[in-house]
Amino acid sequence: MALHRQPISHHRRASSSAKLVDGIIVRAGKLLKHLNITPTDERCYLLHALLAGLAVVDLATARKNGQRCALRTLETFFTLLTKGAGK
Repeated sequence: MALHRQPISHHRRASSSAKLVDGIIVRAGKLLKHLNITPTDERCYLLHALLAGLAVVDLATARKNGQRCALRTLETFFTLLTKGAGK
């Protein structure tokens, strides 16, 4: 007897992805708040996008200094947020 699996609907996949991203955004906000940076939606989404992008680039290039470069990039990001309008 063959097992029949229902295909996952686009709506269900999108809903699951939205819940995952929402959780990440909440955690990003907590991190920014811990660093005394006002956690606006834009800053939280920007942090999420930066982290996702850095992970993709690191995996795609597999450079020896990938993690160091990602760390410096994050340091630059937080430095920019804490200067001027970042607080």
